[in-house]
Amino acid sequence: MMSESPTVETVPTTSRWLLVGSAVALLVILIVNVPPFLRTPLDCDPILFDLYARDMLRGKVLYRDMVENNTPTMILLHMLVRSTLGHSPEALRIVDLAVVGLGLGFLARWFRPGRRDLHVFAFCLLTALYLTTTEWCHVQRDVWLLLPVIGALYLRRKQMLRLTANRGAFLGAVFEGIIWGLAVWMKPYALVMAAAVWALGMIWSRTRGASRKAILGDFAGLMLGGIVIGGAGLAVMHALGILVPYYDHITNWGMEYQNEDADAYVLRWFWRLSYLVRNAPWSLVYIFLIPVAAVLAVRSIRSRPPAGTDDRPDRVLLSTLLVSWGFQAWFLQHAFDYPHIAGEMFALVLAIDLAAGRPTPRLRARSLAMLAAITVVGHGIRFVERVTIWGECLRADVPPELYDRLSTYERMGWAELEGINQFLRSQNVRQGEFNVIGDSALPLWEMLDQTPPTRYYIVHNNLVSFQSHKEEMLKALSEVPNQRYLVCNLIEFHLDPEKEYDSSNPASWAPSKGWYGPRKWAEKIVFRSGRYAVVAMTAAEVPQWLDDIFYNEN
Repeated sequence: MMSESPTVETVPTTSRWLLVGSAVALLVILIVNVPPFLRTPLDCDPILFDLYARDMLRGKVLYRDMVENNTPTMILLHMLVRSTLGHSPEALRIVDLAVVGLGLGFLARWFRPGRRDLHVFAFCLLTALYLTTTEWCHVQRDVWLLLPVIGALYLRRKQMLRLTANRGAFLGAVFEGIIWGLAVWMKPYALVMAAAVWALGMIWSRTRGASRKAILGDFAGLMLGGIVIGGAGLAVMHALGILVPYYDHITNWGMEYQNEDADAYVLRWFWRLSYLVRNAPWSLVYIFLIPVAAVLAVRSIRSRPPAGTDDRPDRVLLSTLLVSWGFQAWFLQHAFDYPHIAGEMFALVLAIDLAAGRPTPRLRARSLAMLAAITVVGHGIRFVERVTIWGECLRADVPPELYDRLSTYERMGWAELEGINQFLRSQNVRQGEFNVIGDSALPLWEMLDQTPPTRYYIVHNNLVSFQSHKEEMLKALSEVPNQRYLVCNLIEFHLDPEKEYDSSNPASWAPSKGWYGPRKWAEKIVFRSGRYAVVAMTAAEVPQWLDDIFYNEN
């Protein structure tokens, strides 16, 4: 599929059948998937950011009163959404749909101007891909990053065409730098894509006659735009009172976040490779097209199209973006699924462009049909599942049992959490009288309208990520006044969540064999709801419990 044909057809020819078929398919995809998508529960990350936003609106200070390793941009956006649209999951998902949908619209139009059929076809497949990913990948910074990154890519293309035509490009570079700066504020890894896109873009421009002076001016404008938005962001942080706490966190805590021992390194790569299975088939297309894109970028720089065809940098830019995105997602980030979703989207659009560039109409039709078939095979089961519960998603209120049916990642059990919520309410639990250990029980804070009693909102995750601060964290956890209960996920507690629990004989429900800790902690369980357990535990007992359960191998 690595055709040497020009990126842009000399005379665009629109296929009416492809246009109409794609439009009808897109309509069906939206009708079937949007209601279930909007009613699907949020995953741990947006729930955590929601808690931060809620507590900041109540007077808490980010980084001082809550441990968080990321830039504040996404949390501030949560504050904006929650203060204007309310606190329902649907409100946040509507914004997610709008942000990602706009980014997909721009991405679908990247190649082949005038080919509305290909643009609608691309948007159709991109929409199917995103709407059927797990909730782990929704309302995430890496996916929202798509919008500013693709916007900056459009500006970079315009800059390159100006440079090769010897026209002024300084102000355009400043504006582009501002957009890249917004992306960096969203997630600093955007610097990798910005640097790669600019460097390869300048090589392309230089081989087509751009002067050194113009390129230096372009670079200066880009840097100026970045400095402007960087300064503006720091000013906002200072006004909110979070700049000094953020600096303190990054210098004293943040550098430890990515550290890991040899066992964790091996586990991370096992989890990365298992992502290819979880997100197949587009994950496989994505990993295959990364080296293909690297070759295409080099070819686009070295070769010139035949006379009479447009010489556009579309392919070199998107290929470079795909390679650089894949690099940071695979080698710099944690082993999560969501950093790869935008990469899959770039790969999909590149595949469509390559398919549309095949030398004969029959090959083009077969290649595009193959991409449509990949989408059907990869996402068709999810469509069928949603059709069966589509009507239930139109109800005014969503019961927790429907949340469980809509969830595909299954990290949380919503009906089970509701059981814990009802138990804690029956015990008249007040602020500070309970705590949770893992992120899978985070929704309880919103259900009970309470705030974590320490700055460690996800205790276990913080203990794993910032191990040099273990004693500091354990001390704070042990000093919570009036704590009565600890809520934990039984998987984290190393007990079998499927095993029957006899409340009249707690000792019978002992830890499994291995390094799972003493029997005494199982005997302190006072209530169980599926995978979750409420443990009668004072704050003073928490450090020993954590030590027995998570650190000792006995």
